[in-house]
Amino acid sequence: MVTHPAPAPQLTRFEINPPKGSTLPMGTPAVSPDGRTLVYTVTGSDNQTRLHVRSLDTLETRALPGTESAVHPFFSPDGRSVAFVARNQLQRIDLAGGSPQVLMNGVTGPWHGSWGSTGTLLALTPGISRVPASGGTVEPLYENRNFPFFLRDGTRFLMRALDGEKSSIQLGTLGSKETTMVLDNIFSAPFIAASPVGDYLLYLRDDTLMAQPFNEGTAKLSGEPTVLLDNIARVASPAYMPAVGAGGGTLAFQRGGALEYLHLTWFDRTGKRLSDLTNLNNRQVALSPDGKFAAFTRTDGPKVDIWVTDLARNVTSRLTFGPEVHDNPVWTPDGKRLVYRKQGKGIFEKDASGAGEERLVMTGDALPASFTPDGKFLLLRSLGNRLSLLPITGEMTGDQKQVPVGSANAPTASGVISPDGKFIAFHAAESARFEVYVQPMPPATGRWQVSQSGGAMPRWRADGKELFFRGPAGETMALDVKLGDTFSAGIPHVLFTGQGTTDDYAVSPDGQRFLFRTAGTAGDSPIVVLQNWWLALKK
Repeated sequence: MVTHPAPAPQLTRFEINPPKGSTLPMGTPAVSPDGRTLVYTVTGSDNQTRLHVRSLDTLETRALPGTESAVHPFFSPDGRSVAFVARNQLQRIDLAGGSPQVLMNGVTGPWHGSWGSTGTLLALTPGISRVPASGGTVEPLYENRNFPFFLRDGTRFLMRALDGEKSSIQLGTLGSKETTMVLDNIFSAPFIAASPVGDYLLYLRDDTLMAQPFNEGTAKLSGEPTVLLDNIARVASPAYMPAVGAGGGTLAFQRGGALEYLHLTWFDRTGKRLSDLTNLNNRQVALSPDGKFAAFTRTDGPKVDIWVTDLARNVTSRLTFGPEVHDNPVWTPDGKRLVYRKQGKGIFEKDASGAGEERLVMTGDALPASFTPDGKFLLLRSLGNRLSLLPITGEMTGDQKQVPVGSANAPTASGVISPDGKFIAFHAAESARFEVYVQPMPPATGRWQVSQSGGAMPRWRADGKELFFRGPAGETMALDVKLGDTFSAGIPHVLFTGQGTTDDYAVSPDGQRFLFRTAGTAGDSPIVVLQNWWLALKK
């Protein structure tokens, strides 16, 4: 019998476009471990983003129900399920059918996680935390780390490590706080792609995807980095994640140096898009009390600074400078100054015009959230998602006694003080989902749950007559409230659905307009698929 050698593998390249009437936002297409299935985000004609699944031997795609607002899917090791983050919750869904299961609440950006072969998932809360694939206790692992990526053994993982203005890729291990340097002075998220010619660490250098041989046994690099692909999109916030997925010899990616979040966009109470505020990579928007200025963080490579826009003149100026990350801007009640976190240094205050020097408010790494109207207390959120009140009196020494508020039993976030200074609205995950609560200012006790079927990110109208929040499917919700010596609230109702991201937004003082971060770039970002991708390595 005559035998013929198997044909040599060929590099195959094709493009995936969205279903009719839909668009493909920038993201991280997930490739199954066997390389035969893709899961990626699609924005439908209703402006709602959902996960879609496609087998590479078919032309059809199908939406996964219950995955509204999902970002950055990643596969289970057996390829039967995917995990994703939606509305700040880490969830999983089986591809064969069924509803998503919430695994972890309080997940923060950049939202990308990893699923290990021993049944553990990693996500950010912030810092890297672990949770069993079946759900259960969330265990914090590392601070100042993000973008985890499990190795095959399911106990070791790569991650991006932050140290001031420096960034590197390091190796971590479940059950240990020790880390090992893998690649220094690199700002990209790590990614491992296997091939018949060996494993490669993939990472971005500007918008070029580099590949370098990687030994999983020793977790060490060898040889020299090689250019794999040019003009690769960067996603997440900050945008250090390549828009790439790989598995089973298949690699999928999206092109373009575009960032995932580009616009701050105004919407009215019906969800009608009014105008784009800027064309920058902005987030964490905060409006001044009179609604005339917007403060936001802007990412520029490794630097994150706070900028201020005069909305009437559409003039933007930079407020902070320096190598540290500056974020979480909050206006003082008089609208003249901003407080913000300088990562690793503390909370600082500076004139909103940029004049003068910044002043230290407190040391530590807590995040400012909201002022009382008289400016005497600042609401803080710890990195462990707990709220407290800091007295702002006299000379700040950094050791002022803080008063705990919010939920004592669950992570609590997004706290805002009412316009009359008598109540605090916040969301907490005391059950399987976030709900919005209102409590009186200490020393008064008690609280009211104001959401009915899940909710997060509460915001007050300036006159205190309405409270807004985001619903579990990305809805913008509103309810009438009455402040005073006691608190009363009406029934929440939907204003509109599907506009903007869920993790940050601002409301005009009159409650008639909403300023959201809107995701993606104009038009489509088609997904390019490479089969036998290692043949594209440029020698």
